[in-house]
Amino acid sequence: MPCGLAWLPILSSVTSLGTIIVTYTLAAVNEHIFLVLPYISDTGVHYPESSLFSLFLDVSAAFFLLTAYVRYHHVRQFQDRFQENRLWRFRRVNIAGLMVSLVAAVGLIVLANFPEDEDLLIHLLGAFFCFTFGVAYCLLHAWLSFKTSPTPSPTWVCIIRLVLGCLGIIHTSLVILFGTVLRWHADSCNPQMKFRRISAMFEWLLVVTFNLYTLTFTYEFRHIQLATILRHWTGDSWEFMELPADEVTASSGVASGSEAAKLQLEEEANGNQPARYPCLHLDGSLHTVTVCETCNAEGKAHPV
Repeated sequence: MPCGLAWLPILSSVTSLGTIIVTYTLAAVNEHIFLVLPYISDTGVHYPESSLFSLFLDVSAAFFLLTAYVRYHHVRQFQDRFQENRLWRFRRVNIAGLMVSLVAAVGLIVLANFPEDEDLLIHLLGAFFCFTFGVAYCLLHAWLSFKTSPTPSPTWVCIIRLVLGCLGIIHTSLVILFGTVLRWHADSCNPQMKFRRISAMFEWLLVVTFNLYTLTFTYEFRHIQLATILRHWTGDSWEFMELPADEVTASSGVASGSEAAKLQLEEEANGNQPARYPCLHLDGSLHTVTVCETCNAEGKAHPV
């Protein structure tokens, strides 16, 4: 089974969940928190867990941004399925998903680096943007998944994403409801701490839900590989070289869109490995090519 970039959403989720588990454990051992259902932010207030909380949530935010960026470009590849009157909506939802992911990641960085005991307002704003925009991202990409189904996203993956997105809405609403609104109506029968713990419970469920959603991208990402594409301007055209896994697999020294480039792509599409030649141009540059239009035009032979 191919792996591709499946490790990217896995690292994002594992880093996030691993961080809060480790910080909870450290805070509990050091008696810095209540053992039963503290807020996640409570586990990162005191040293040494505060340092790990900030550092690794920043790393998790970076992995999530990379995941969202790859997902954005992956979805773009399926734009040609839509007619012009529907294409604009698909494009805008995809772009909106990328922008929303950026806001959610910035919110995560803010809440991780502004402890609640020192900058409570900024911390709460970061948490608000992280959770609300994170849920919005889930819903947007659930919609995009259905629009691109059954390839690359099968129906069962789309349904899982929709369910997780809806759960995210419910959990976010209950975190806010029990964490703010109902706490002002606490009494002897329903003490404030009871509402706080209920709110914290839904906060933990929300984080787990969001990370499970991120893990669903592994289904598509396992078929995606990174490739390094180099371009060199020769004076009249661009030369392209693609280097995945330390191997030249695309044309170099062939103008993009030329007949030679098309011939090479057709050969590779048919499963044939076209012959490649070392070609030394007059400017002293050495190129590995299938067909060198420059040499053909000048009537030169390929030197060995």
